[in-house]
Amino acid sequence: MNFLVLILFMFPIFSIVFSTLLLKHAPEDINWAYGYRTKRASASLEAWKYAQQVSGEYWRKSGWVSIICVVILAVIVFVFISLDDYYGMFIIFGLLAVQVLIFLLVIPYTEIKLKRMFKK
Repeated sequence: MNFLVLILFMFPIFSIVFSTLLLKHAPEDINWAYGYRTKRASASLEAWKYAQQVSGEYWRKSGWVSIICVVILAVIVFVFISLDDYYGMFIIFGLLAVQVLIFLLVIPYTEIKLKRMFKK
């Protein structure tokens, strides 16, 4: 069961590591291998660089928010609820679903900022 708790830390850590790569070592040219890649982000080099910066910032923030949530809920689960209990599993899988949602919400937020910045 502790394996599930470790999995909960994987999404936020991945978000923070990936965002650090985007913020410090963003791809210079538009490519389809690495970076924040959408049609709007690939429209121009200026949009590409802006998208890398914005998505990196959002992913970093979402990673830290997720880590804080995981720590708080992990303490609650370990102190008040048995992991073998149905509610403990429900909380763990619920938090995992919320983390995936937070991770994916970066896309529409970045697209909105790109649309506002580069009106076409």
